[in-house]
Amino acid sequence: MRILIAVIYRIVTILLIITLPFVALVRGAVFIHVYYNPGVWLSLSVGLLASIVVLTIYMTLVYQRLYARLGGFGAIKLRSLVSLLLLLGFTFHGLFFLSSSNMKNPALAKEIRGLHPIIRVAVNTWIFVDKGVVITDALRVKEDYAKMGLPSKS
Repeated sequence: MRILIAVIYRIVTILLIITLPFVALVRGAVFIHVYYNPGVWLSLSVGLLASIVVLTIYMTLVYQRLYARLGGFGAIKLRSLVSLLLLLGFTFHGLFFLSSSNMKNPALAKEIRGLHPIIRVAVNTWIFVDKGVVITDALRVKEDYAKMGLPSKS
């Protein structure tokens, strides 16, 4: 029983470590946008900065474990730059590219471009986890649920 608990603990820890940069990006941007409303792009930038910090810390911990030292200021700057480039690539990919295989019909491509940027990054992050996600409608409003005979959540 003790071994099973240790294995489950390790699995949960690894999953949390893997997901933390993505959570920092999306939830950080959403938190800043909802509670402070500085604008979409500044909110997304704050989420990006939070992810950069998390990823830089991860790289520093791995480096420290491999070489038994942290490295100098230049090494930390380099890790931060690598984190910045990786996360900028991920975020720009999420903002400007969404595979047509994840859309129910081709007409959705125009709707997706009109979707909130933080939501586009969040959807693309989820597609990164589950390739089978299908987007059916990007501009659905509460009244559409009544027309379809479905309950709407407030």
